[in-house]
Amino acid sequence: MNTTRVGQKNWNWRTSELIAARLRALISLLLFSPINVALSGFSVAYISFLLSGVNPNACLISAFLITFSVYNLNLLTDKKEDSLNFPEREKYYISEDKKLIFISISFYTLALFIGGFVNPLSIFALSIPLLLGIFYSVRINGFRFKDYFIGKNATVSLSWAMEASLLPAAFSFNSSVIAMIFLFIFIKGMINTILFDIRDVEGDIRAGVRTIPSILGVKNTRNLLFAMNTLLITWVLFAFYNSMFILYIPVFVFCIIYGYFYIIYFSRKREIPRTHYGVFIDGEWIFLLMLFLLTGFF
Repeated sequence: MNTTRVGQKNWNWRTSELIAARLRALISLLLFSPINVALSGFSVAYISFLLSGVNPNACLISAFLITFSVYNLNLLTDKKEDSLNFPEREKYYISEDKKLIFISISFYTLALFIGGFVNPLSIFALSIPLLLGIFYSVRINGFRFKDYFIGKNATVSLSWAMEASLLPAAFSFNSSVIAMIFLFIFIKGMINTILFDIRDVEGDIRAGVRTIPSILGVKNTRNLLFAMNTLLITWVLFAFYNSMFILYIPVFVFCIIYGYFYIIYFSRKREIPRTHYGVFIDGEWIFLLMLFLLTGFF
């Protein structure tokens, strides 16, 4: 018996298992930690720069850092809801709240410094997520946006849409372009956040959180999402009629079709793997950015 060959087989098996385990850990880190959402924030800002005709610059790094910072603070304030709705996320919490706050503040400060260095006007757009994030997550005199019906959806969507649409405006201001980019990102943001509410509907009901699915039911919520996604058809037709974003119209059409697909998929009653939310919803903007870049390249 060739013991060397047997040893090699065992070594290869153990090595492959180790590689597979590390790959699963990396995928879990990307999908369940704030990194995935931060990459989406970076992608949304990048797409906005492309649509505005502004060359990408270091402000995109600021968009990543700010999304990472705000999302970490949100993890801190939403531990109760997440323990019910998304327990997979708990392993990425920093146990000490003060450390999490310090990291978030440091990242946000760095983002503002980078943005201000590139263009001082960008600080206004970069400050919007912080202001809305405070009113969203922190109770001030017993009030926070998240506690109100559709408050969470509107606040998150406004934050993403305002920052992404106004950031390139610091370099090239066009009110029509800003308005169109804002509307597109806001509608997509509303659809995506409501889909996450469908996922969390049982936990939200137990926690007493009033969301659209917990009030209207999943079926009516799905019909509402179909209507919202259909609004984007009007958006594309208006853009085409006014010769706006012509190069990227095929990507927008794909985005709408894709929207119908994942609305149907994520509003089903059967159990859906948690990783699919990170890939198909949180990761949507990353994938769309690739399509935008490929369209511009060819």
